[in-house]
Amino acid sequence: WSATTTGGTPLASYRVQVRDLSSKRPVWRTLDSATSRTGLTFRAGLGHTYTFMVTATNQAGVPSAPATTTTVVPSGVRPARGHYSAGWRVGRVPGAWQGRAIVSASRGASFQLRYVGGSLAIIGESSPAGGVARVTFDGRTRTIHLHATSQHIRRVIFRASVRRSRVNHVTVRVLRGTVAVEGYAITARRR
Repeated sequence: WSATTTGGTPLASYRVQVRDLSSKRPVWRTLDSATSRTGLTFRAGLGHTYTFMVTATNQAGVPSAPATTTTVVPSGVRPARGHYSAGWRVGRVPGAWQGRAIVSASRGASFQLRYVGGSLAIIGESSPAGGVARVTFDGRTRTIHLHATSQHIRRVIFRASVRRSRVNHVTVRVLRGTVAVEGYAITARRR
């Protein structure tokens, strides 16, 4: 975040708050109430969605309007309540989310997840060995092609939008070639 003045008066400090939208009762928690720094490190939980709010206060004590942003932290290769069939293996992938991916080149290998939450993004890679997978999300099926002339990691390889939190079902099935998944990002996941 950055700002130089509030109401024409130089800034004195920032108040930084966070709210975990994945918790049963999201409440604002103050991370720093009066800092002059313009950044901080936050230790987030895998698979959680956070809203951050920053309010600047000038030297006269007048606060600015708050600025907010939402961040979704991917789960990693083994999300809670997810199930992989036989044919998948976890391997190290330099530069990948958490340095790992779960990979399968077995035709028909699948992953299934039922969750309560919002929109879904699957993070994975495309590569020269990249294959084809079928993703079914709440009964709607889409084929994704993961072949590329060079390796691309930390890519959103599938995205499904949901307007409100609800029970959702997703299945990823390998059709051919290699499918590598690094994590699953679910907005406001409750379970």
